[in-house]
Amino acid sequence: MKIAITSQNQRTVSGHAGRATRFVVYEVDNGKVIGKELIEVDKENTLHEFFHNARIPGKTHPVLKVDVVITGSMGPGFIRHMEEFDIEAIMTDEHELDVVVNKYLNGTLNSLAPSAHHHNHHH
Repeated sequence: MKIAITSQNQRTVSGHAGRATRFVVYEVDNGKVIGKELIEVDKENTLHEFFHNARIPGKTHPVLKVDVVITGSMGPGFIRHMEEFDIEAIMTDEHELDVVVNKYLNGTLNSLAPSAHHHNHHH
């Protein structure tokens, strides 16, 4: 299986899955990481652009070949789009990429529910 994590610096999880331009993709076999690659796209080819522009028949997105996308922040629309491609979308507050993958694999990754708006009014 392949797990893509949004990470602009390739060390920690970044947010805004739909607008991310860098994804670290872990290749996992039998619960073990066997490889790691970087997918980098330009701003015109983010998932947000892919989903919101007219879809070109036959055109795909490199991230849509993975099984799981993990990110620091995403909206409900992102989850719906991922479901179209049978991709599990997870939002987490963990930071270290390797930790995130290991926790995902052993079922202990803290996953957050996405909300359309992050407005915390604490006075």
